[in-house]
Order: sequence, then structure tokens, then C-alpha cells
Amino acid sequence: MTSASLPLISQIPCLEDIPHHGMLAALWLRLLRAQRLAHALLIDSPSSSTSIELVMALAQASLCHQPRPSGDACGQCASCRAMRSGVHADCLVLPDENELAEIPVDMVRDAVVAPATESALWAHGRVFVIPQVERLRPAAANALLKVMEEPPPGTRLLMTTRHSGSLLPTIRSRAQLYRVAQVATVSGEDIAAVPVASLAGIVGVGYDAHAIAGLMDQLQDAARQCPGSTDAAKQRVCLRRWLDAAVEDQRRQLSGEHAAKALAVIAVLLQARRDVAVNIAPRLVLEGLALTTLSY
Repeated sequence: MTSASLPLISQIPCLEDIPHHGMLAALWLRLLRAQRLAHALLIDSPSSSTSIELVMALAQASLCHQPRPSGDACGQCASCRAMRSGVHADCLVLPDENELAEIPVDMVRDAVVAPATESALWAHGRVFVIPQVERLRPAAANALLKVMEEPPPGTRLLMTTRHSGSLLPTIRSRAQLYRVAQVATVSGEDIAAVPVASLAGIVGVGYDAHAIAGLMDQLQDAARQCPGSTDAAKQRVCLRRWLDAAVEDQRRQLSGEHAAKALAVIAVLLQARRDVAVNIAPRLVLEGLALTTLSY
């Protein structure tokens, strides 16, 4: 994989673990399992970091040698390790806007068109990632069209943009367009109002009725400010936000002396988030956090 200044290349997440975009991840994975995912995808988002995180996670899932039952990347096989090390021979990433203001035709020919005609080294196809595809010069866009119109078997183009309306109609019409809204970030004040320490603190401690009841009381109070048609729906929205904030809090501890424990807690919190996504009752989710056995 060739890359240039792309964020989090060495920490590519699995699709299912990316907060706020569970429905899109589930759709992509369903299409991937059914071998119906389009050969060219265009992600339109005002947030470059969000779109590149999504496409890199999708690239990882596409090339994984031992995918999960869901179709998502395992994160452990040789392909996933190569992706996270930034050296995957079958994933080519063009420089982003921090490196190049425009993408010249020679780069498209050398880094996309020519390699697309070659066999994948690991026999799982080839993925080409083009950040901010609106930077293509006209000649470069025309060169890319050759691959989009007649894609070699196993070739997938993953492109991001902040302005899909500015692209050539021929590019837009030959790619499956997904619009991804920018998710509001949680401010320091918001996180301070979330019982992050309490939420992470009950993980693996065993059933603690007092702690769980306290969190449920806070959840019911906070849920009044969350969108939703029913009290249960509002609680799930609020709990999902809490879990996201707790995960971010634990990620900040990965560089410290308690990194192993933080990593184990993150895994539990992400599983809890998946439980919320399939409508498991918030109290059962909190009890699951407490009853989980940690290994680190």
C-alpha cells in the first residue's frame, strides 16, 4: 500500500467498530458477503477524515483473508496486518490534498490504470483509494474512466469527495454514490457531563446493582434531551453516545502504562455498542458490561 499523510493508516478500524455509521457499514458488509458491492464507490462527506476512515476500513474488509461471519475484516490475518502497517501490495492509496493540490494524469496512469491490469499479488483483488477525487485534472479523470468503464476482475475503486456535484458526470454516473453526514464531535464539556468513568469503571467488576441503578437513573434523566419516539429509543440513543465517549476516553489511554486494560475495555464497550444497535435493553447492556470477564 502506498500512502501519503493519510490519517490513522496504522490504526485502520474494522467497519463495525466505527462509531455513528453502523447502518452504512452493515449495508457494505452485506453487499460484500453477497459479492454485490459496486466496483467503484464514491463517498461524499464534508469530513475528509470520516470518509477516508470509512474507505480504508472497507478496503481492509475487501482484502481480508479470514473475514468475520459478518464479512468485516478480522484484523489479525496477514492482509489486515499489512494494511495496518501501510505496506499492503494490493491496496494503493493516492496522496491526499495535503500532498497534492491536483492529481495529474501521469499519477493516475502509473498508480491506477497500469496496476489495475496486473494480477493481485495475494489473489484477493486490488483496491485503489483516491482521496478528494475532485482534484483530478480533466485528462486524469478521462484516464480513470478507462478503469471505471471496463474494470478488470477483482478491481475496486474507493473514492472520496467533499463536492460530488463538481465531478464530471461521467465519473459520478459510473460510481455508486454514498452521502455521509458529518457527525458532531463531542466537546470537552459534553464529555464531562457523561459518566464516562462510571461507565468504563463497571466493566468486568461483576454484578453491581447499586452502580447499574445509578447509571440507569442518569440515563433516564439524560434521555429526555435525546431524539427518539419512545423512552426506550431515547435511552438507546443516549447510551450509544455515552459508549462512544467512553471509547474515546479509553483510546486516549492506549499510550500509557495501562494500555492493555484500556484495549480490553474498548473491546467490551464496542460490543456493548453493537448490542445497543440491535435494540437490546439498556439495563441489560449495562449488566453485560459488568458481567464481562476481562483478559489483559
